[in-house]
Amino acid sequence: RATNRLRNALVVAELSLAIVLLAGAGLMIRSFSALRQVRLGFQPSHALTAEISIPPRKYRSDTAQVAFFDEVERRIAALPGVRAVGAISFLPLSGDRSSSGFIVPGRPAPARGDEPVGDMRAVTPGYFEAMGIPIVAGRPLTAADGASSPGVAVVSETLARTIWPNENAVGKFIDYEWYKMEHVQIVGVAGDVRHEGVDKQPFMEIYRPLPQFAYSTMTVVVRTAGDPSPLARSIRDVVRSIDPDQPVFTVRTMDEWVASSASQPR
Repeated sequence: RATNRLRNALVVAELSLAIVLLAGAGLMIRSFSALRQVRLGFQPSHALTAEISIPPRKYRSDTAQVAFFDEVERRIAALPGVRAVGAISFLPLSGDRSSSGFIVPGRPAPARGDEPVGDMRAVTPGYFEAMGIPIVAGRPLTAADGASSPGVAVVSETLARTIWPNENAVGKFIDYEWYKMEHVQIVGVAGDVRHEGVDKQPFMEIYRPLPQFAYSTMTVVVRTAGDPSPLARSIRDVVRSIDPDQPVFTVRTMDEWVASSASQPR
């Protein structure tokens, strides 16, 4: 009789544990399903990326570096099936970022170290179209935003909403120090992008035109009409035609970047 009671207690415990495990598994599956529905802020399909890092000892000036990437984009844009091409210094989901504190002119200066922080990105004019990132207010950056033009930036919705919650951010200014003090006017607001992953919140982003915020390492984004993968060889050929010694790194579709970022929670 005592053995039967022990056996029955074990069966009840096993069933209880099984129900708990099933409930936990169901919640995990529902959470992951919800995670897959999160909007990334860009359109990953039909987009191919390629990282290019040019040596500063060879391209010594900002002008030379900007000219190189301009020529790369011009030749890629001429390839069959290409709909848009642009470049960014730190690609979403790549794990790379660079940030700076900033202040708003006319407001009391916060204590040093308490400034709001924005993630800094150098981009070329075609980047937002190539990534499928909407401009929700103002205008995108253009070729007219050159090195000798007034300093401008496009900021993310999160930055605009945080710093100017009840105002239009377009036309406002921010100041920050990056080798020297920069006084920059906001000309547009871009949709939020989840740069760190599908399960991370968007940052406050500051997008600067490449001629005004030169970088020697950029990731080119190419949007195509169909499957972008076959274009990988053509991109390498374009870069080689401009500089035979220049390698191309990390050629991946944006779908692959998204799948990689979701691998751990999956």
